[in-house]
Amino acid sequence: ADRYADKYGLPANLVMAIIKTESNFNPHAVSSQQAIGLMQIVPSTAGEEVHAYLHGSPSAPGFDILFQPDKNILYGTTYLHLLEKRYFQGIQDQTSRQLCIIAAYNGGPGAVLRVFDANMTSAVSIINAMSPDDVYAALSTGMTFAESRQYIDLVLGNIRNF
Repeated sequence: ADRYADKYGLPANLVMAIIKTESNFNPHAVSSQQAIGLMQIVPSTAGEEVHAYLHGSPSAPGFDILFQPDKNILYGTTYLHLLEKRYFQGIQDQTSRQLCIIAAYNGGPGAVLRVFDANMTSAVSIINAMSPDDVYAALSTGMTFAESRQYIDLVLGNIRNF
């Protein structure tokens, strides 16, 4: 995890906290939504976006790839990197940006941005005008699914343990 966290300039404790939250370190975990492995990568969504980024082809990675711990962590950390660089790079406050990345890892970047505005550029501007505490409050109450609202607290709690 440290190697890929370093590669993308991510906090290693964030990567470890997501692994703990997603799979409790079980490399064979499979969710009801067909999320696979340590970082619970859904092949047809995050997996496909990461595969295109890493290999230049828009195809979903196979389960055989995602069950390999090293490859799964590569895909998960690359997805965190893409969330930061493609969707949340314009968020100036590091804490606010990290909160959005955490929420998006579970609920998707579009769902995070829609909490603030339907337009991505406007959503980022609104986030930039808010304190991190207000961003946290908005995400904790405004995400569509309860799982996504609770996910932020689970990951933040696990970050403190690493």
